[in-house]
Order: sequence, then C-alpha cells, then structure tokens
Amino acid sequence: MKIRSVYICDACGRFFDQASECEEHEAATHYSISASSYLKWKQLFISASHAGTHVGVRRNPETVKAFEDAIKELLDFEEKHCLSELGHPSNWY
Repeated sequence: MKIRSVYICDACGRFFDQASECEEHEAATHYSISASSYLKWKQLFISASHAGTHVGVRRNPETVKAFEDAIKELLDFEEKHCLSELGHPSNWY
C-alpha cells in the first residue's frame, strides 16, 4: 500500500502533487504575487497570530508592542502588494 499526499488550492480546488506547486499556483493565479511574496505574506500572518496568542497568555508591555509591530508589518505588506481587499486564505486560520 502507498500513501499519497495531495495539495488542494484553497481558492479553486485544483489538485497538486507538490506543496510548492500549489503555493505557486495560489500566489500567481489568485493573488497576483510571486511565490516568495506569498510565502512572506504567510509568514507575517503566522507571526501576527502567534504574537496575538502571546498577548492573550502573558499580557505585558513587551508582548503588546510585539503584537502591534507584527500587525503593522502585516498590514504594510498587504497594502504594498494590494492584498488587503482579498483577505487571507481560509487554511491559514
């Protein structure tokens, strides 16, 4: 028996054998950005999410500042690449 991993585009449902192919497709087709920009966007989103969790667990001036900085960096990136209106892919949540 063999196990096969399949990656599915969150926006259109297209199937891919490689995660990198799926990310390139989503970036170019649905968000009109490069694959490296897409990965950077995903990294910023995850960083902001983690910073928010840290504020929830341990609220102090340092965690609040880190959260605000992460959100600002994410919003600046989205504004620069005209991504604010599109929203995040649902599989990032």
